[in-house]
Amino acid sequence: MEIPLTTWEMLQNLDTSEPVNITLNRLPEIQQKYEIHKKEINMDINDYLKNLFFNDSYDTYLLNGNRFPYNCEPNIKHMLLWINPKHNPPNQEINNYIEEIFKSKNIIYFENIEKNKSVIGIRHFHIFIKQ
Repeated sequence: MEIPLTTWEMLQNLDTSEPVNITLNRLPEIQQKYEIHKKEINMDINDYLKNLFFNDSYDTYLLNGNRFPYNCEPNIKHMLLWINPKHNPPNQEINNYIEEIFKSKNIIYFENIEKNKSVIGIRHFHIFIKQ
């Protein structure tokens, strides 16, 4: 089975003003690594990530590369912005933060609708950077 490629053109056509209702896929080997990782941590993925990212932190945001990225064109880097559950910044503040961090980059970012999230316990945004 061929996994659809996430292209820049496809990302540009999304309405990202609200959480996005689209299913993006990982390559089977990446999805398998993700499933193995979830089993190896031996706890709920939400609790694991809260402890990993925000246990002793009061920072509002954490930005990192996606260890288990979607199947994107080679010139697209997939990152994640995690929002500390101790904070509830308004959408405009989140948008401003992302725009400031990536001001000189060609980016598209969005939040998935809940049914498409594999991590529901921490609000997060997918950021795609065209390189």
